[in-house]
Amino acid sequence: IRTVTGLKPETLGDLKTVIEYVYKEITHLLDSTNSGQEGSYLDYESKALHAGMLDHVAMEVADIAQIVGFNFPTSVADTPLVDMGWNSVDKSKPVILLVGHNPATSCTLIDYLRENGLYDKVEVAGICCTALETTRYSDRAKIVGPLSRQLFFIRTGIADVILTDEQCIRTDMPIEADKVGSRVIACVDKVMYGLDDATDWGTEEIVKQMVEEKKHFAILDTHKAAEVAAKVALAIAPQRRKEWLTEEEATELAKKCTHCGMCERVCPNLFAINEGIGEVAKGNF
Repeated sequence: IRTVTGLKPETLGDLKTVIEYVYKEITHLLDSTNSGQEGSYLDYESKALHAGMLDHVAMEVADIAQIVGFNFPTSVADTPLVDMGWNSVDKSKPVILLVGHNPATSCTLIDYLRENGLYDKVEVAGICCTALETTRYSDRAKIVGPLSRQLFFIRTGIADVILTDEQCIRTDMPIEADKVGSRVIACVDKVMYGLDDATDWGTEEIVKQMVEEKKHFAILDTHKAAEVAAKVALAIAPQRRKEWLTEEEATELAKKCTHCGMCERVCPNLFAINEGIGEVAKGNF
């Protein structure tokens, strides 16, 4: 911030001047992308570097604001360690999964659980950047893993409610959630998945529809989203199964395989999946 803008922020209000500079420059960069203006590759390389610099300035603004606003730990030696990996998630509890890049709703969720005596009764886990930020606010939050493990974890069905914000999320989140009976709440207007905006609805009506009709909603009020997520998770968790398949169930499912080979074609690691499923169908694990 000081290198680029020459400003030494003393208060949160000072950061507004910096972020407004970033907004102005980003708009100017977007103006430069009109067709007919790409006369020099050197110009665009310069603009790309400028965009990267703006990104770093904005990230510094965001982190300073988070540290001050959410009382995140700084570079202190006794910062608590947190559990990591999807197996660290306690499946016996209602599970709320946070996915994205913006911890505003996740921190509000932690506050709601603490204030209502639910902190020990609901498991909070995250994927990608929101997970890291949430563990800076609560050492009981769990880090499932990176963006690359998102689909894997969602399809396990462990998450009762999925809170999405922005950036590090999938386009098919509601579709994948439907497959396993999870509920989705979109918390940012940048990514609403075409869901009904229930921000101004009554909390109990939203909870009722999500529990009974298995609906997903966009809720742009962080406090309401947190309350709804907690209530829905507590309501549907007892109704949902979160155990692995038995060997007998896996065998019956494997028998339905037609051995088309499509799984091997899309496998990035070139595993012999077709052969493996054939062995499972025979009961050979």
